[in-house]
Amino acid sequence: MRQLQCPHPDCESHALLRVRRSFFTKLRFPDSRQYRCGECASTLIVDQHGNTLKTRLSTSN
Repeated sequence: MRQLQCPHPDCESHALLRVRRSFFTKLRFPDSRQYRCGECASTLIVDQHGNTLKTRLSTSN
């Protein structure tokens, strides 16, 4: 699997931590993994091949 990068355009960190998915995320994206950036708290949901399914960018600077 390739190195994941933070989806936030101003961050570009590779410090992504895997976090537990909510019940609704599991229903919507059953074979996915969710990661949170350790620096800006943006979240990234990817499938088992590393393709991005959804991102949520942090609003804090």
